[in-house]
Amino acid sequence: MYIYMVPMLLSMIFVNLNHPMLLMVNIIMQTIFICLLVWMINNTSWFSYILFLIFLGGLMVLFIYICSLASNENFKVKINLKFIIPTIILMTAISSQFTSSQEVSMVKNFYKMMSETTYPNSNWNILSLITLIVVVKITGNNMGPIRMTKN
Repeated sequence: MYIYMVPMLLSMIFVNLNHPMLLMVNIIMQTIFICLLVWMINNTSWFSYILFLIFLGGLMVLFIYICSLASNENFKVKINLKFIIPTIILMTAISSQFTSSQEVSMVKNFYKMMSETTYPNSNWNILSLITLIVVVKITGNNMGPIRMTKN
C-alpha cells in the first residue's frame, strides 16, 4: 500500500536536491513507481511498459547531456528534514485509512499478470530483442551520431 505514497515522498525529496545527477536518479525512481502504479491500476502491463521505455529513452538522452556538462562536479546530499518528516507522518496516517481488500486486489492483479496468458507476449519480446540486435549490427559502431571517430 505504501507504493502509492512513494512518488509523493520522492517529489518532496526532488525539491531539495541540487545536483543534476541526483535529480536524474530521482526522476528515474519516480518513473519506475509511476509505471508500477499504472500497471496496478490497469490490469494490463503494456501501457506501463511502453510508458517506462519512452521515459527511459528521453532520460538516457538527458543523462548523456548532463554527464558531459557536469562530469567532474562534486555534490553533497543535503536533505531538509523539516519537510520530509511531516510528509512521512501524513502519509502513514493516510495509508492507515486503506482497507485490506484493496491490498488483496493488488495481489490478485500481480498474479493475473504472471498467468499463462502473458506467455505469448514473451515471444514478442524475444522478436523485438532479435530485431534490435540485427539493427545494431547493421548500422555499425563507428558511424553513429553520438561520437565521431578521428581517422
